[in-house]
Amino acid sequence: MQISPAPTGDLVGKPSVEAHPDLAAVRIMLRNANLLPPTSGDVHAVRDYLNRMNGLTGADSVALAQEQILYLTVNGRNVPCKLYWPDKARRPPLMFYCHGGGFRHGELAGWDAPLRQIVRDSGTAVLSIGYALSPEYKFPTAFNEVVEVMRRIIADGAVDGLEVGSFAAGGDSAGANLVLASTIALREARISVFRHLMLLYGVYSKNLASPSWQRLSGYGGHGLSSASMRTYWESYLTQDEADWRVQPLYADLAGLPPARITVGDMDPLLDENIALAEKLKAAGCVVQLTVLPKIIHGVVRFNEVAPVIKEMLRVEADALRHALA
Repeated sequence: MQISPAPTGDLVGKPSVEAHPDLAAVRIMLRNANLLPPTSGDVHAVRDYLNRMNGLTGADSVALAQEQILYLTVNGRNVPCKLYWPDKARRPPLMFYCHGGGFRHGELAGWDAPLRQIVRDSGTAVLSIGYALSPEYKFPTAFNEVVEVMRRIIADGAVDGLEVGSFAAGGDSAGANLVLASTIALREARISVFRHLMLLYGVYSKNLASPSWQRLSGYGGHGLSSASMRTYWESYLTQDEADWRVQPLYADLAGLPPARITVGDMDPLLDENIALAEKLKAAGCVVQLTVLPKIIHGVVRFNEVAPVIKEMLRVEADALRHALA
C-alpha cells in the first residue's frame, strides 16, 4: 500500500482543526446566496437544496463538445446515464461513475463540473450512471442497475455505438460503495476488465463506531453526520441488509483492480477508508491511499469554486490517465 501526501505538501493524516480555507470560502459563498441546508430531513427539500447548491458551485463549468443522455432499461426501469466524451477522441478509455448522495440524493447534472474536469484532464470518457434513488427504490435496485449497466457496456465494448478501449470505475461517497460492490459482483461473474478504481471518500460499511465517526460525526461543518448516515441506511435498506453488496468492506477483496482511495482527514469516513486500503493490501491488491489535510466530506462538486478540490481532481485524473495508458 502506498500512502500519498496531499498536493499541498502537508503531513498526511495530521489532524486538522479547521477546514481548508478554500472550503470555508465556499461556505461563505453559499451563505451569501441564502443557500442554507434545510432544517428538516424531508428528502425532497434536501434534493432541492442540493440541486440549487450544485447550480451555484458549478455555474462556471463549460460543457464538453460531446455530452449526451442515454437510457438503458434494467428490470423495467429506464436508467438515465450521461456520457462525457473527450474532444476529438477515437476509441478512448471509459470510466463508469456513480455519484454520491447517501443513496437517496443527487442527479446526473449535479456532477457535471467534476466529471467534465476529469474528462479534460485525463482524456478518458466517463459514463455517469443515474441509478435508482431511495426511498422510492430500495436495495438492491441501485446495485443491480449499476452492475447491469457496467456488464452490458463492457460486453458491447461501446456506448451508443461509440467504441471504447479499456475500462475503469469511480465514484464518491455512496457512489464509491456502489462501484466497489459492483466491481466485486463482476469479478464473481468472471468479468475482471477494470484497470483502475477511483474511490473518493466512500462509505463501505454500516459501522458508525470508529474513532473518526466519534470525533467528526456532528454537523460541525464536516459534510456528514452520524444522524444523516443512519437516515441514509434506513432509507436505502428494506430489512437492514448487511451482506457484501451493502458492506463491501467485509467482502473477499482478492483479485480486484488497482485502486486509489482518497479521503479528507476531517471526513467522518476517514477510518473506514483507511481500513479498506489495509484490507485491499492484505488481499494482495495494489492500492494507493491519499489522506488530504483539512478536507471534509462531499467536496468533489466544489471543483469550480475551490482550487484545492480542482487540484485534487487533477491528481486523480492524472492517475487515471496513467493507469489506462
